Amino acid sequence: MIYCITILIGQVLVSTLVGYAFARLRFPGRDFIFWLVFIRMMLPGTVTMVPSYVMFSKMGWVNTLLLLVVPGWLSGLYSSSFYIFLCRQFFMGLPLALDDAARIDGAGHIRIWWQIILPLSKPVVATVGIFSFIIHWGDFMGRCFTCTI
Repeated sequence: MIYCITILIGQVLVSTLVGYAFARLRFPGRDFIFWLVFIRMMLPGTVTMVPSYVMFSKMGWVNTLLLLVVPGWLSGLYSSSFYIFLCRQFFMGLPLALDDAARIDGAGHIRIWWQIILPLSKPVVATVGIFSFIIHWGDFMGRCFTCTI
């Protein structure tokens, strides 16, 4: 339960924040970076298993809770790319006038995301949370790989 809940919370926060950045912020290379994230969905997790293990063993994270949780927040399996895509598409459907009104009141991007966008995005947060919990509850490959090799 600790494993699933901590990854669920991390993936919801990271996916909504990155999805917000791709949907609302304008910066150079945004579309290229989004396509890299999108292409990551097509790469199976078994392809990156050995390089990930080598990297994490050099960091000293083998047989720790950090190795179970942190990769799940940032790139767990291939699902977080889907969650980012899902959040981006949801946020693109929200009116930009909400952001403009908050900016007039002096809110920054983090405050807009936390106090305006996140409360309006309960459906996508629930979807990401349910998918994340179900996927990581049955992720024996990820847990066994990180603890036994």
